[in-house]
Amino acid sequence: MSNNYAPQSDPAPHTSRTRVAVYLAGTGITTAIRACLSAHPTWRQIKRTYRDPQPGPLATRPELRRALSDARAGEFDLLLVHSASQVSRNLNELSEILTELDDAGVAFRLATESHFDATSITGLMVTRLMAAFAQYEQEHREQVRRERARRAVR
Repeated sequence: MSNNYAPQSDPAPHTSRTRVAVYLAGTGITTAIRACLSAHPTWRQIKRTYRDPQPGPLATRPELRRALSDARAGEFDLLLVHSASQVSRNLNELSEILTELDDAGVAFRLATESHFDATSITGLMVTRLMAAFAQYEQEHREQVRRERARRAVR
């Protein structure tokens, strides 16, 4: 992952300031998010930070659901997260979330990948690839846990 936080064009060029919502799964605002916000002088973080205790299915994360609802209501222009795996480790779910954000006219950015831009077709492809790897990792860990449990029973 890159830590190159060079300023880029804002996803909402029609406004002088881009209203940015931050979503976190876990505790604290990360250094990467702070650096990303400071690298974009026209970005203004909204007062609310959406924070769920841990990553998991969308159904178990009320703050992510609220962020999506606020996106549909036009509360912000860009959703900034630390990494794609904080949004979802399920490829289908991440795709649905990205589609919902796109339909609301909200851009999606990863703080750990400053060159990443989910508003382009290439960026969407990269997001989906990252989600596929996150899903594989999660399923692989679960498979290893099941195998260890079977061995322990024997």
